[in-house]
Amino acid sequence: MAKLAYYLATAAVGASGLAHSDQGWELRVTNSEGPVSRVCFDTKVDARGSYFLAGPAQFDAGSGGDWKFQGIFDGFGMVNRFEIRPKDHPTQMCYTSAWMNTGVYAEYQKNPKEPPRGVLFEDTLPSRKRCTLNMCDYQAPNDNNWVNMIPVGDKGVWVSDTPTMVTMDLDTMNVTGIKKWANDVKSMGMVKPDWLEGEHLPAGGSAHPLLRPGTQTVVEVLIESPLMMGNYFVDLYTFDASVSGPQNRTKFGRVEVEVAQYFTALG
Repeated sequence: MAKLAYYLATAAVGASGLAHSDQGWELRVTNSEGPVSRVCFDTKVDARGSYFLAGPAQFDAGSGGDWKFQGIFDGFGMVNRFEIRPKDHPTQMCYTSAWMNTGVYAEYQKNPKEPPRGVLFEDTLPSRKRCTLNMCDYQAPNDNNWVNMIPVGDKGVWVSDTPTMVTMDLDTMNVTGIKKWANDVKSMGMVKPDWLEGEHLPAGGSAHPLLRPGTQTVVEVLIESPLMMGNYFVDLYTFDASVSGPQNRTKFGRVEVEVAQYFTALG
């Protein structure tokens, strides 16, 4: 009985600790009051450079409608920039935030009453109208890429678990559109590499591509999904992170798989 009382007491203390450790978690899924114009303040950080961090910051229609996202990661992205000891404020840190003015966000701004089309982790509440073979979602911008940023040439390129990448001007934090590749082709209303299998759609990628050590070569994956019938493919390709303009995505490997694969990271 003494042991049972001890275990129950331990469990109660543990549960109480867990409850308190999540205090403030709801702020992660609360609409941001931003964006925030550049503001600078003194810092003791002994470093120099710019740090970019983005994340979902709006989870519903706001005042323009009555729908909301169910999936937290489907929220509209906002970019936060921390400039550590910039040239015009050498003893300070400067903070700025901005909405990612992606194609998805632009569609929302045009008509806030309707939830934007696109591939989501979970459908919205209430659910969106269905369309034939879900093509209206596959053909949507699908560029709410707030997960991870890598420098490519003179731009920041935002990536997610999608087959597209989004470019951003590092100074203005303006999203300048979906990254264009030299060997892109358009088929079935979608842009894809010219080496994709026929009757297949680009369906996914990785939010964490790898840089080959000692080089500027980036390794990334792309998932091919059959439009109607057939197997899936996992493609491996590279590109050069030092190049600013359009360049080829160079495929160096392909694996045929029976079911769709999902990659959140490489390693």
